Amino acid sequence: MIVLEGAPALSPFRRDRLQTRLQTCAPGLRLIGAWHGYWIDPEPGSQPDVTALCRILQAENGYAPAEAGSVSRFVVPRLGTLSPWASKATELLRGAGLPVKRVERGTRLDVAGWPADAATQAALAKLLHDPMTQSLLDARQAGAALFPAQPAGGVDVIPLAQLEVANTRLGLALAEDEIEYL
Repeated sequence: MIVLEGAPALSPFRRDRLQTRLQTCAPGLRLIGAWHGYWIDPEPGSQPDVTALCRILQAENGYAPAEAGSVSRFVVPRLGTLSPWASKATELLRGAGLPVKRVERGTRLDVAGWPADAATQAALAKLLHDPMTQSLLDARQAGAALFPAQPAGGVDVIPLAQLEVANTRLGLALAEDEIEYL
């Protein structure tokens, strides 16, 4: 996996607005900065040209260290999913002749005054990412979890006579027009 860091991800206005929201949970917290991050999964046995990747993604090879006393958090597409951005960006990189299996973009957020208690951390996490579409990672290298292939889910066939019981047991609320009769 190759990890690159890009340009600032938030305008000053958006950064200030996010900091204000975060300070409602942790008054001493300070948002130091936010940068785009790129996690690249090369084709097996190949090494893409990092200079070309940096040029196309407008990124730097490497990343700035976090300020003393601050922590970095990484907002990435939800683990186990393929983001629409990744689909197009991967296609563009392949079109440029780079042996890339997949590329994902996320955001590095550096925060000073990160609280020690789990309850406040959980409240801040809810403000930093949308769990329906994003994951919040504690470490840059945890982005490797973006790439493993997920096994296909199974399909259950429920006999029509047992549908009502299954509907109740699974907590589903299937309407009559949502049921496919075989």
